[in-house]
Amino acid sequence: MRGRRRAEGGNVTLFVAVAAVGLLAAVGLVFDGGYLLAARRQALTEADGAARAGAQQVTSGSLLGSDVALDPAAAEQAARSFLAPTGHQGDVVVDGNRVTVTVRATYRLKILPGGTRRVTGVGTASAERGI
Repeated sequence: MRGRRRAEGGNVTLFVAVAAVGLLAAVGLVFDGGYLLAARRQALTEADGAARAGAQQVTSGSLLGSDVALDPAAAEQAARSFLAPTGHQGDVVVDGNRVTVTVRATYRLKILPGGTRRVTGVGTASAERGI
Protein backbone atom coordinates (compact mmCIF):
# COMPACT_ATOMS: atom_id res chain seq x y z
CA MET A 1 0.00 0.00 0.00
CA ARG A 2 2.83 2.42 0.79
CA GLY A 3 4.51 2.00 -2.60
CA ARG A 4 1.30 2.93 -4.31
CA ARG A 5 0.97 6.21 -2.40
CA ARG A 6 4.43 7.34 -3.37
CA ALA A 7 3.69 6.83 -7.06
CA GLU A 8 0.50 8.89 -6.82
CA GLY A 9 2.23 11.65 -4.87
CA GLY A 10 4.53 12.36 -7.82
CA ASN A 11 1.54 12.74 -10.11
CA VAL A 12 0.08 15.42 -7.87
CA THR A 13 3.37 17.34 -7.88
CA LEU A 14 3.51 17.19 -11.67
CA PHE A 15 -0.10 18.40 -11.92
CA VAL A 16 0.57 21.34 -9.58
CA ALA A 17 3.72 22.31 -11.52
CA VAL A 18 1.89 22.25 -14.86
CA ALA A 19 -1.06 24.18 -13.42
CA ALA A 20 1.27 26.82 -11.94
CA VAL A 21 2.99 27.34 -15.30
CA GLY A 22 -0.39 27.63 -17.01
CA LEU A 23 -1.61 30.12 -14.42
CA LEU A 24 1.54 32.20 -14.77
CA ALA A 25 1.11 32.24 -18.55
CA ALA A 26 -2.51 33.40 -18.21
CA VAL A 27 -1.51 36.16 -15.79
CA GLY A 28 1.26 37.23 -18.19
CA LEU A 29 -1.15 37.39 -21.12
CA VAL A 30 -3.60 39.53 -19.17
CA PHE A 31 -0.96 41.82 -17.67
CA ASP A 32 1.32 42.29 -20.68
CA GLY A 33 -1.59 42.21 -23.13
CA GLY A 34 -3.37 44.99 -21.27
CA TYR A 35 -0.29 47.16 -21.08
CA LEU A 36 0.48 46.50 -24.75
CA LEU A 37 -3.00 47.72 -25.70
CA ALA A 38 -2.49 50.80 -23.51
CA ALA A 39 0.85 51.49 -25.23
CA ARG A 40 -0.82 51.26 -28.65
CA ARG A 41 -3.55 53.63 -27.51
CA GLN A 42 -0.92 56.09 -26.24
CA ALA A 43 0.91 55.96 -29.59
CA LEU A 44 -2.38 56.64 -31.40
CA THR A 45 -3.22 59.54 -29.07
CA GLU A 46 0.21 61.08 -29.59
CA ALA A 47 -0.06 60.69 -33.38
CA ASP A 48 -3.52 62.33 -33.38
CA GLY A 49 -2.30 65.24 -31.26
CA ALA A 50 0.77 65.81 -33.41
CA ALA A 51 -1.34 65.73 -36.58
CA ARG A 52 -3.76 68.28 -35.11
CA ALA A 53 -0.86 70.52 -34.08
CA GLY A 54 0.47 70.36 -37.63
CA ALA A 55 -2.92 71.00 -39.23
CA GLN A 56 -3.22 74.28 -37.32
CA GLN A 57 -0.24 75.77 -39.16
CA VAL A 58 -2.06 77.58 -41.95
CA THR A 59 -0.45 80.22 -44.14
CA SER A 60 -1.09 83.88 -43.32
CA GLY A 61 -2.96 84.30 -46.61
CA SER A 62 -5.39 81.59 -45.55
CA LEU A 63 -6.56 83.70 -42.63
CA LEU A 64 -7.97 86.37 -44.95
CA GLY A 65 -8.99 84.35 -47.99
CA SER A 66 -11.62 81.69 -48.52
CA ASP A 67 -9.17 78.87 -49.23
CA VAL A 68 -7.23 77.17 -46.47
CA ALA A 69 -3.61 76.27 -47.14
CA LEU A 70 -1.06 74.72 -44.81
CA ASP A 71 2.50 75.91 -44.47
CA PRO A 72 4.20 72.51 -44.96
CA ALA A 73 7.43 73.38 -43.12
CA ALA A 74 5.58 74.91 -40.16
CA ALA A 75 3.14 71.97 -40.05
CA GLU A 76 5.97 69.44 -39.93
CA GLN A 77 7.84 71.46 -37.30
CA ALA A 78 4.72 71.78 -35.12
CA ALA A 79 4.05 68.03 -35.32
CA ARG A 80 7.65 67.20 -34.41
CA SER A 81 7.59 69.71 -31.56
CA PHE A 82 4.46 68.03 -30.21
CA LEU A 83 6.19 64.63 -30.30
CA ALA A 84 9.50 65.79 -28.80
CA PRO A 85 8.48 65.59 -25.10
CA THR A 86 7.03 62.09 -25.56
CA GLY A 87 10.39 60.62 -26.55
CA HIS A 88 8.82 58.60 -29.37
CA GLN A 89 9.93 58.50 -32.98
CA GLY A 90 7.52 59.72 -35.63
CA ASP A 91 7.17 60.31 -39.34
CA VAL A 92 5.32 63.41 -40.53
CA VAL A 93 3.83 63.71 -44.02
CA VAL A 94 2.15 66.92 -45.19
CA ASP A 95 0.04 66.43 -48.31
CA GLY A 96 -1.95 69.49 -49.30
CA ASN A 97 -4.13 70.35 -46.30
CA ARG A 98 -3.67 66.97 -44.65
CA VAL A 99 -1.07 66.06 -42.03
CA THR A 100 -0.40 62.39 -41.28
CA VAL A 101 1.79 61.39 -38.35
CA THR A 102 3.01 57.86 -37.65
CA VAL A 103 4.36 57.26 -34.14
CA ARG A 104 6.50 54.25 -33.23
CA ALA A 105 7.14 53.21 -29.65
CA THR A 106 8.66 50.18 -27.96
CA TYR A 107 6.98 48.31 -25.11
CA ARG A 108 9.07 46.02 -22.91
CA LEU A 109 7.18 42.91 -21.77
CA LYS A 110 7.14 42.53 -18.00
CA ILE A 111 6.07 38.89 -17.47
CA LEU A 112 6.03 37.03 -20.76
CA PRO A 113 9.29 36.12 -22.47
CA GLY A 114 10.06 37.83 -25.73
CA GLY A 115 11.70 41.09 -24.74
CA THR A 116 10.03 44.01 -26.48
CA ARG A 117 7.21 44.73 -28.88
CA ARG A 118 6.89 47.67 -31.26
CA VAL A 119 3.63 49.57 -31.29
CA THR A 120 2.48 52.02 -33.97
CA GLY A 121 -0.14 54.75 -34.02
CA VAL A 122 -1.23 56.74 -37.07
CA GLY A 123 -3.06 60.05 -36.83
CA THR A 124 -4.40 62.29 -39.60
CA ALA A 125 -5.79 65.81 -39.44
CA SER A 126 -6.88 68.27 -42.09
CA ALA A 127 -6.99 72.04 -42.08
CA GLU A 128 -10.58 73.20 -42.61
CA ARG A 129 -12.32 76.55 -42.57
CA GLY A 130 -15.17 77.22 -40.20
CA ILE A 131 -14.68 74.46 -37.69
